[in-house]
Amino acid sequence: MNVHVPLRSELHTSQVYVAWVRAHDPGAEPAAVALLDEVASGVHRAREKPGRFVEGLERRARELPPAHRPWFWDTVAHRLCGWSDWYAGRAFALARKAEREHTLPVDRKWRAGTCGCSPGPGRCPRRS
Repeated sequence: MNVHVPLRSELHTSQVYVAWVRAHDPGAEPAAVALLDEVASGVHRAREKPGRFVEGLERRARELPPAHRPWFWDTVAHRLCGWSDWYAGRAFALARKAEREHTLPVDRKWRAGTCGCSPGPGRCPRRS
């Protein structure tokens, strides 16, 4: 992953995925922006039905190129922090799963920093 992408202090507005796409796959930026707009417009559903919200995003994430998936899921996790800590943790876990399944490079400093942004049970899986 190895790119410096700053975290916003208000995680629910995280744009990490778009910043990563801008740096690594500029042609996909409009699609990344549209996908995060979709996340933003649906995140309110996470309060009542967080599982259904994440399951819907899992279907969308399968359409993304493998290298995009960890960044997408980290951004979803940021946006879920405070809405549903358990599902924010699930999104972090899906990011790490994408790294493993597709043998993507791992930036341990990024991983530690993004998990450190939201300490607490369920937010950052111990195995990550």
